[in-house]
Amino acid sequence: RVVLMMVDALRTDFVWQKGNGFPFTMGKIRASEAVAYTTRAHPPTVTLPRIKGMIAGDIPGFLDIVANFNSKEMREDNIITRAKAAGRNLTMFGDETWLKLFPDSFTRSDGTT
Repeated sequence: RVVLMMVDALRTDFVWQKGNGFPFTMGKIRASEAVAYTTRAHPPTVTLPRIKGMIAGDIPGFLDIVANFNSKEMREDNIITRAKAAGRNLTMFGDETWLKLFPDSFTRSDGTT
């Protein structure tokens, strides 16, 4: 079983400081049962380009900013499509842009605007 937790726009200094809101996650990292990895986003940093960068490894461009307001299904090779094709159960809680990019990919989801 693999749990991949991606948090867009979360500053790593918030996670690593004492008394953070992630005691369960930090316990897993300290016990070597989880791996923390930080990515750095370059502008543009609206939601769609960030998701594309994290999921497909693409470098976002200017057109991604425009597309951010009318997201379409993502057709590029990406980890979500591959996991779904491999029969994995995917759960998503977060920005509704994920649901627009990956329709019918999640077993459970709750998109927010």
